[in-house]
Amino acid sequence: MSRAVAVSLCFSSLLVLIAPRAPAAERVNCSNTSNGFTCRIDEPNVRQAITEYRQVRFQPNDVVTINAGGCVQTGGSGRTWKRYVDPTGDNSTRLYHGRVLVPGATGGMVRLSSVVNRPLTIPSQTSGELFLRLGYEDDNYGDNGYWGHDDGTENQCRNVGNAWATITVVRGAAPAPGPQVTAPMDLVWTALDPNWLPLNPTWAWNAQHGNQPIDPAKECGWKFGKPCTTQDPWTNTYSPPIPWLCDANNPSGVDGHLNWMHATFTGQIFFKEHSGTDDDYNLLLTTPNNAGLTTYNEGGALLLEFDTDETIDHFSTQWWDWFHNTVDHSTGDAKRMIDGRYAIATGTVGLDLVHGAGVELHPVHLLAIRVNEDPNDETWAIFARNWGNEGMCGKDQTILPATVVAIDLPWYPGAQGYSFTQNFRTNSPQVAGPWVTTVNDQKGQPTSVRVVLQLPDPSGTTLPLVGGLLGGMAHGELHLSWKAAAGSPRALIAPQPQALLPNGSRPVAKPPLRLARDGAEEKLERLEERMTPEQRSAYRAAQPKQAPAEKHTLAPRAAAGPAPAIAKPTVRYRVVPDTNKVAHNKMVALCAALKPTTATDAVLAQACGRGAAPAAPPPPAAAPAKPPAPKAVEPADRRPRRPGDKTLVQ
Repeated sequence: MSRAVAVSLCFSSLLVLIAPRAPAAERVNCSNTSNGFTCRIDEPNVRQAITEYRQVRFQPNDVVTINAGGCVQTGGSGRTWKRYVDPTGDNSTRLYHGRVLVPGATGGMVRLSSVVNRPLTIPSQTSGELFLRLGYEDDNYGDNGYWGHDDGTENQCRNVGNAWATITVVRGAAPAPGPQVTAPMDLVWTALDPNWLPLNPTWAWNAQHGNQPIDPAKECGWKFGKPCTTQDPWTNTYSPPIPWLCDANNPSGVDGHLNWMHATFTGQIFFKEHSGTDDDYNLLLTTPNNAGLTTYNEGGALLLEFDTDETIDHFSTQWWDWFHNTVDHSTGDAKRMIDGRYAIATGTVGLDLVHGAGVELHPVHLLAIRVNEDPNDETWAIFARNWGNEGMCGKDQTILPATVVAIDLPWYPGAQGYSFTQNFRTNSPQVAGPWVTTVNDQKGQPTSVRVVLQLPDPSGTTLPLVGGLLGGMAHGELHLSWKAAAGSPRALIAPQPQALLPNGSRPVAKPPLRLARDGAEEKLERLEERMTPEQRSAYRAAQPKQAPAEKHTLAPRAAAGPAPAIAKPTVRYRVVPDTNKVAHNKMVALCAALKPTTATDAVLAQACGRGAAPAAPPPPAAAPAKPPAPKAVEPADRRPRRPGDKTLVQ
């Protein structure tokens, strides 16, 4: 044998020894039990984000308990095996976690660590294909698998076998009384909206304490990981110099938003204000049984927020244009237009930790307000989108992971049927609808009118939009003319608005009281009040000029044929960077206008000196002046990594 051939054979053998093997097919074994079934999955697929296990099928009212363990090869150099459920080591806060989706029970894909050994009930109205999905978090799946077992990062896999998961299903079990979780700030729910999202979820602590709102300071000490919650909330914050503007006024350390999931809430709506600093509309929604509230929510109501630059500034249909103009001229008149009306709102549920710890739906993705209760012309003002920012103190756009969205409008009491007319407009030729259909219960009785719209996917796409917005959206009015039952002695008569509230909604005669807030908007307002006319003029001149909003005048594509299917969410959330840096632009303009120094405003000078605009040098002195004590915020390059510090998909 020649020397060259020997070397070649030796090298080939070495490749056989060190090359990762193709992943073995995961093994799924299921067996029936006296009241359900159990499945065990050995070596679940960790080479892709989501894997379907259609042989593991569920039914409404199933109680599902998941357990999991073992280790996974994550690839790379050195010891690279990590635990499947609760990995440790570099980047383990955002990668290397096993994930699961149980339709109707998990609100999308969630980490296994948040649900292991926790009974999950599939709501009774859940329909469609109900099967298991498992997933894995990584940024490079190519060399993942179960090859070359080692002791793992930090020895976490010493004497630990390959990953596994068991799914135990109790079929037809009565739902357990009260919430089925122990963490006080886990969101729990008993019903889903038509988008497979939780409907009126509440905190587990609230459900266990007579629907009283939780006090995050008392129950969690401002620490929002385990044991306060098992649901892995993500952050949407800003980097320097914005922390001065968006500093949390509490010990949480989150200078912005802490988000749990997307959900839908119902109740009476009230107009609060049009914020001049971030151009948001702020609305209040009184939810059934204080659903989702903390003690920091203003007057016991959920705060709804959406950016007018993204939404109503572009609306052109009759009611929305009227409301927009009314807000610009009179807050009192705007309140009279909607206060106390029934509304349905879908958006991102989270804590605004710049303003205490109140719960917000921010951004609002879907909104329907019943603006006229007359049964001959019941009118709903509606807008729908699947994207939106979180205001001044969030750097990301939050994406609703759905391209077909729906809103269920309640059936009118005593009605037999209805006819409808609609007028919707959009900014994208890829928007279609609305489809308007009737939803019946299991007995065939009508329960709601479903409005379905089809939207383009806003993440990573270039669309022919009007006004340079991130994604497509639709707005308009739906008019329902309700018909009385055949042989009814009289026509339908509009009852008082409170009589039209669904069960569980508490009627409110007056708008909730406003609590004092001290956040980014209030800081800017106080600084503007202190400015001289020259400074105020310079501040406004330094802000980027916005082009006039272009109105949305395209009609959506016609709703031909049956409504498209509403897909179950396969990710809990998605974010993309927000290119409209409102807070950053205002901060840069502020520093340029005020030119703070350590003598005039040490804190603001330090904030401006961290990148917005250099602070003026201190006056000369005989001896070097001792610099002011730094603010208790670490520079960006040394700040501990937070879940929202990078674009994430979960």
